[in-house]
Amino acid sequence: MRTGARRPEHLGPSKPDGTLPMAGHRKLDVPGARMSRERRARGRNATARAAKARRRGTTVAELSLAGLRQAQHVTQETLAARLATSQPEISKMEHRSDMYVSTLRHYVEALGGELEIIAHLPQGAVRINQFHDPTKSA
Repeated sequence: MRTGARRPEHLGPSKPDGTLPMAGHRKLDVPGARMSRERRARGRNATARAAKARRRGTTVAELSLAGLRQAQHVTQETLAARLATSQPEISKMEHRSDMYVSTLRHYVEALGGELEIIAHLPQGAVRINQFHDPTKSA
């Protein structure tokens, strides 16, 4: 841009240092800056459902791992640090349709929860205790 030339108003203001912002770029230091509007809304909805269930004293009927993490206001990066793994590994976990029970248990515990496996049979619900953590005392 030439010195003294005016910036067209439809392009918005220039940055404080006088340079122009790059079109289509978002700040990466702002939480959620890389997420689409729909994805941020899904996270807010999961958080709202979890809060409503806590107030009622009930459990959330259905929530994905990513939804569970977002409801706890935990980023993939933070969870990765807690599990001593990488952010891409957390993303892979959240997209898997099958995983070890121990992996799921570690994921839930890193969010501050406890995993219970309950089988719903015609005679009633039964808590399965076979998958407890052998490193913890019962």
